[in-house]
Amino acid sequence: MKTRTLVVFGLAMGMVVACLGIATAAFTPVSSKSVTAEIEFTELPSGTMTADLYNHDGTSAPEISWTGVTLGVTEWKAADQYIEVTNTYNKTGWGIQIYTDNLPSGTTEYNPAGLIATDDEKSVLPLTWRIMGEKVISGSDELDIQEVPDPVDPDKHHLQPAKDAGKVYYPWLWMKDASTPEIPELYTEAFVNGEDYVTVWNETGVHHAEGPLDYYASPSPNYVYIGARFTTATTPRIYRTSKLTVELFWQ
Repeated sequence: MKTRTLVVFGLAMGMVVACLGIATAAFTPVSSKSVTAEIEFTELPSGTMTADLYNHDGTSAPEISWTGVTLGVTEWKAADQYIEVTNTYNKTGWGIQIYTDNLPSGTTEYNPAGLIATDDEKSVLPLTWRIMGEKVISGSDELDIQEVPDPVDPDKHHLQPAKDAGKVYYPWLWMKDASTPEIPELYTEAFVNGEDYVTVWNETGVHHAEGPLDYYASPSPNYVYIGARFTTATTPRIYRTSKLTVELFWQ
């Protein structure tokens, strides 16, 4: 069974934060699209996917960004934008995955998933994502992000809103990069195309929490929210990713 890319919407315009005081089988691409390029279809799917970026007020946005970040105070914060994802593709085995692609070389001993310092590629601010079937306003409880220890293994950390404290329910998932390697001591598993952890939506439903069975049926469109951790940010410095990909595939 092969995993085939059908449509890629690469949000290549970039994610930028300026800190100025604040398991599947082989994966075979079939077609791809970046925001500023063309879609080339070499296989005709029955339906397609769209991914559009909006500010919380509903206006179109050119990039994902953060405001209100204070260095030494802000730990996690949701971005000022969200990604609206629609899908009409219905081939059995379809899915939509999300990841960054920060290292074209594809080889690394560290995890490049997140916002990368423009002057030091090893300085990374981790990202997280969450998908919901409804839009929520900026500052809502659902967009709160807290890092909490695993109840069994406290060295392993999960992400959840404060309102879910004490529950074994983690609706925010750590973002992976296409070059994320296996790092056992950090509980980091290598990126695999089509894997459950990076899948935001499939024929079962939207991936509302980190468990492999945590899906619920939700009609199109659905909404992806992005968060970042700023505890290791330094100034003056700019952190960015120029390629956050939302990708439709089947396997």
